[in-house]
Amino acid sequence: KLSNARFTISYIGRYTKRPVIAESRILEYDGKSVVFSYEDQATSETFYVRISVEEFIVRLIQHIPDKGFRQIRYGGIFASRVRSNLIPIVNTILENIRKSVNMFIGNLQNYLEIPLCPACGCEMLLIGISHNGKYVQISETYTSHPP
Repeated sequence: KLSNARFTISYIGRYTKRPVIAESRILEYDGKSVVFSYEDQATSETFYVRISVEEFIVRLIQHIPDKGFRQIRYGGIFASRVRSNLIPIVNTILENIRKSVNMFIGNLQNYLEIPLCPACGCEMLLIGISHNGKYVQISETYTSHPP
C-alpha cells in the first residue's frame, strides 16, 4: 500500500505529532522530482523548490527521531494549560517592575539636580546608574508601558 507517494505522505502525516512538511505544501510529484513550497520567515515571501525524490527523502529522514526519543512540543511552564495561567502573573510582575523603576527615577530626579549638557545646555536624561563598579542601564524595557 505504501508504493503510492501521495498515499504514503498522507499516511505518515496522519500518524506523526507534527509532520515535517504539511501535505498541502507538496505541490507536485512526477516520479523523479518533488515540488514543494516554503515561506521565508524574514520576508514572508513564498518560494517553490524542485528537488529529486532521493534528496526529498534524505531531508525527510533527517527529522525522524531516534528510537525511544519522546517528542514533547511544550512541557513544564511552557505547556499550554500552565502558560495560559502564567501570562497574567508575568505581566503583573513586569508592570510592577516598570512602576518601581519609574518611581525610582522620579524620586532620584526629585532629590538630585538635573544635570545640564555642557555642550548645549539642555537637561540630560538618566540612562543608567553606576555604583561600586557596577553599571545598570535604565532601558526602555523597564520604563516603557506595555502595548
